[in-house]
Amino acid sequence: MSREYGTLRTETVERHILLVTLDRPEVSNALNTQMGRDLLALWSGLSAAPGEVRAVVLTGAGSRTFCAGADLKERNGMTREQWEAQHEIFERQYWALLDCPMPVIGAANGHAVGGGLEMLLACDFIYAARTARFALTEVTLGIMPGAGGTQFLPRAVGERRAKEIIFVNGQNYYPYDLENIAQHAPGLDLNKVVATNIAGIDSQSEELGVFVLHRGTMQEFLATAAAVGRLINEHTGLEVAQVIPTKRIPKTTSGKVQRHLLVQAHIDGEFDTELAELRTLREARGGMKQRSSSDLESHLQSICETVLPGKRIDIDDNLFEIGASSLKLIEIHENINRDFSGLIDLTELFEHPTIAKLALHLQSKLENSAA
Repeated sequence: MSREYGTLRTETVERHILLVTLDRPEVSNALNTQMGRDLLALWSGLSAAPGEVRAVVLTGAGSRTFCAGADLKERNGMTREQWEAQHEIFERQYWALLDCPMPVIGAANGHAVGGGLEMLLACDFIYAARTARFALTEVTLGIMPGAGGTQFLPRAVGERRAKEIIFVNGQNYYPYDLENIAQHAPGLDLNKVVATNIAGIDSQSEELGVFVLHRGTMQEFLATAAAVGRLINEHTGLEVAQVIPTKRIPKTTSGKVQRHLLVQAHIDGEFDTELAELRTLREARGGMKQRSSSDLESHLQSICETVLPGKRIDIDDNLFEIGASSLKLIEIHENINRDFSGLIDLTELFEHPTIAKLALHLQSKLENSAA
């Protein structure tokens, strides 16, 4: 069978393995009508005439995104009849994938959201890069996942975990998970990091704090604090409220970390002097940074500062580093999409995490759309 497609790349690996790559990297491999047709033809063809193919590996072009879901720019120009016809194509290709007679291995090289995650869930196996993130973001727009996501996700991760991913974007982690991520900051290891809720046991809210063993100056700690916050945010989407230097991590005689003692010390103000010095250093560093130099940068800066109140955001600040959670990024994307409909996919915020980079990327898209 012919395996030439407009939106897919296919390659035979070791004779019996077919590597299929979603090939629209310029739009984060978003699923448009043509890709739906190509995938339907691919899966149907493999069912009818597999030849020597014994297994399929499905991945996305590039290193940051597997698939950003439906191409909203294409969808925004559709009539209801056109949308229904497109959705039928999408449904048919998902069913054809499920009916594929040989195992399909989903290789999540990067983020998979919406229909991209549903495509992975239709595979027999999923293997993901450490930086890959998953979400059914359409629920934030009041749209039901339309390709079996609410059915396949519970089967893959369990009903309660699926509800967390669908309802609250999957923001639940054990302290050890977060500590394991933070230890990758330069100069740290697992025994120097404690993650916990610093709002206190009697509080109605949750506030993620990370205590880091540090006996140097606050100037030296500044880079460590930024790295810890960025790493946790990039890998989990959680916002770190405070990265707190401590000269001692209390433990029981058996070696168990006494998190409650660190939390109580924070509530009692024992770290106030160090935190105040860190704020002063950040403000001094921020005063030397560049503010927006173009109308587009200024507009994006205004959106980000509205969504993240109380934060002074400069154009070269990494949004992950300053604590933009996954839900905040979704809100930023919705505001950008309101003003520049269909030009920016959610996953492109991960690829261009500063206002300066995002403005350049958006400007190129505006120029291309005007050409």
